[in-house]
Amino acid sequence: MKRNCSFVVLLLAVCLLFAPFAGTAASAPQHAFISIATSSIGGMFNVMGTGIADVINRNLTGLTANIEITGGSTENLLLVDNGTVELALSASDALYMAVHGLGAFEGRPVSNVRGVMGGQLAILQVYVLADSPIYTFEDLRGKRISLGPPGSVGNDGMRIILEAYGMEMGVDWTPEFLSHSDGASALVDGHVQAVIQITGIPNAAIASAASSRPIRFLSFDDATLDKFLEKYPFYVRATLPSSRYPQVAEDTPNVFASTSILVTNKDMSEDVIYNIAKVIHEHNADLIAVFHEFSQWRPETAARGLDSVEMHPGSVKFFRSIGAMQ
Repeated sequence: MKRNCSFVVLLLAVCLLFAPFAGTAASAPQHAFISIATSSIGGMFNVMGTGIADVINRNLTGLTANIEITGGSTENLLLVDNGTVELALSASDALYMAVHGLGAFEGRPVSNVRGVMGGQLAILQVYVLADSPIYTFEDLRGKRISLGPPGSVGNDGMRIILEAYGMEMGVDWTPEFLSHSDGASALVDGHVQAVIQITGIPNAAIASAASSRPIRFLSFDDATLDKFLEKYPFYVRATLPSSRYPQVAEDTPNVFASTSILVTNKDMSEDVIYNIAKVIHEHNADLIAVFHEFSQWRPETAARGLDSVEMHPGSVKFFRSIGAMQ
């Protein structure tokens, strides 16, 4: 009897100790550790993932988030599909190709990926030195081009862009799989003649290159872009504003954009994903302080770029709770 009474007293003490945390909207059911797949250092997803992890760690009781440095969208989707990571940042075009088994996903389509929320537009940015003789995509024939690290969305992006101009990768031009920061340095040093990133603006690696040497951005001609967007409907027409890069004098029209998205595995806990969506929404100002384009992560655009997959039930539950989804 005395032993039972002691156990009851101990149990009541534990309950009282943790009572202030019970039932809070931003608490997870138990302590857990999650990984967020991002990109190489200097990439947009690396910056974004670091911000998201910090917001989770400071505001969501019972959950610890760490970032994984990866090659970018392609690798991230494979990692989250097989359950190696719990969350991943990607681009909507890579997601479309992943679900349909296209491009880098040929023969290995994903099926376990679910949407958490969509965010900002990632704009095509193909840049060269301002004094380069390269003025159009057609001028890239025979050139060395940095595509980002293996698995980056720029890998497939540059391939299909130049295919639209009749050029085959590895035959008519040479790919270099460099990190975003290394690609910028290689352009300045003359080791490559162009660099591609499909990313938010401004981008740190591109800004670094522009601060060392004046740069220019390349764009499509009207007719080719029309055909390109008809063939790849997951892209949208966009203009790259010069205002985000002080060293660049003019806007660059006739480029395309995809949507940056946050995804998870279908087997993730509904409560955990609900709470992650909640803290990202409620602490959006903290994320904007890290990366300005988080201003586009709004409830009304929560499903943007996620047409290719189902939304995770936890995410749907949260956005329904604030009236952003039906």
